[in-house]
Amino acid sequence: MHTTRLGALPAAARAATAAVLWSLCVTTAASETIDGEFERTIAVGGDTLVLDVRTGSGRIAVTAGEPGRVRVSGRIRGYADRWTPDGVAVVADRVRAIASDPPIELTGDFLRVGHLGPSRRRQVGVSYEVVVPANTRVRVRTGSGDVRIDGVGGPVTARIGSGGTRISDVAANATVKAGSGSVEIHAVGGDVDARTGSGAIRVERFAAALRARTGSGPIRVEGTPGGAWHLTSGSGEIEVDLSEDAAFHLDARTRSGAVRSDHPVAVHEMRRGRLQGEVRGGGPLITLRTASGGIQIQ
Repeated sequence: MHTTRLGALPAAARAATAAVLWSLCVTTAASETIDGEFERTIAVGGDTLVLDVRTGSGRIAVTAGEPGRVRVSGRIRGYADRWTPDGVAVVADRVRAIASDPPIELTGDFLRVGHLGPSRRRQVGVSYEVVVPANTRVRVRTGSGDVRIDGVGGPVTARIGSGGTRISDVAANATVKAGSGSVEIHAVGGDVDARTGSGAIRVERFAAALRARTGSGPIRVEGTPGGAWHLTSGSGEIEVDLSEDAAFHLDARTRSGAVRSDHPVAVHEMRRGRLQGEVRGGGPLITLRTASGGIQIQ
């Protein structure tokens, strides 16, 4: 399998596909930032593309574009102050090196972006915007920074140390695991597994199986269960907005708060903080759990 290192193209080809800018910005007397930019346009085959984007610190945005073509844009920021191990000159060289030879590798239908070694990424963060064909499978990872993925076929996997996540208009499954930060899922066609250590989870226009968990924060879901829903919050309210004719089994529990349902429940068990039963003859199981907060089914 042939691997093409896009940043290592001949100078003439790089000039045709890359815009490289860098500048030194003094922010305080003791701290300085060094900024750079790049852009690459890549021709890809007609088969499903697999995209893997990583950054230690920075934003990642992936959107759908035209078939057979990928555009990768990067914004680089280096920093140096009296406490950092490397000075301004060293970091500036590092930023220039990334801008002129960005971490983009295409092997068959597998495109890797942002896979920098420890020495290249020290004191440097890179944000990526990637436009891909719609039939793309996406994997992204950032230590710190927001993630936005829109319009791709999927499936999609996102891992975030700290930052907000929004995934919208994805045809297949989506998986999100975040250390902290809010998670928004909008019009995803496949099953969803969304987890965050701290932050709100919101799911809209949804009709598949769902697992959502937050250590601290509210969960709000709007849609129709096409499979089991399991929603868990360590501390926060849970709100489920279903169609008027939705049929489902319900198991809702809260240790501190009330459980309320606007739908007619044939009750199997009801006591303080717990409601279990079936609605309109039953259907997919909706399991709702919160240690602290109310539960509303409407």
